[in-house]
Amino acid sequence: MGDQPTAAQEAAIRRRQTFRLTTIAVIVAAAAALAIDNRQSVSLGYVVGDREAPLVIALLVAFVLGAVVSRLSTRRQRGRTE
Repeated sequence: MGDQPTAAQEAAIRRRQTFRLTTIAVIVAAAAALAIDNRQSVSLGYVVGDREAPLVIALLVAFVLGAVVSRLSTRRQRGRTE
């Protein structure tokens, strides 16, 4: 019986989830606005060469890679604490 969350705990969980989703929505909207506003082409340098690409693509790739790295590091930290 002690395993069931109380009403206060459930409300706190819902508030955290709402805050997290709102934060994610704001970040995604800001990233989309930034990407849409930057349409010019840029030169991207790689170890093996260079390539021209729209800035919007470079920004989106950087955003996605950052999110993936963040998610992976968060999972790794959680695994260490549990």
